Amino acid sequence: MSENRGTYLLFLFIQQDISLTIGALGCKLFQQGNYIYVGSAFGPGGLEKRITRHIKQEKKIFWHIDYL
Repeated sequence: MSENRGTYLLFLFIQQDISLTIGALGCKLFQQGNYIYVGSAFGPGGLEKRITRHIKQEKKIFWHIDYL
């Protein structure tokens, strides 16, 4: 799978309203519900590396999606 590269969808369900500080965007309210994040994985490692990173509980916060 490491050779696969492309665009992917990450489906999220937020169980309750939350306010998070998202980097330079500041404090944002996320209401309970379903969200879809669209990402790209065209770099080294492709989809496998990007998906593995999303699954990790502990990681360096780099992308806006990492805050969720």
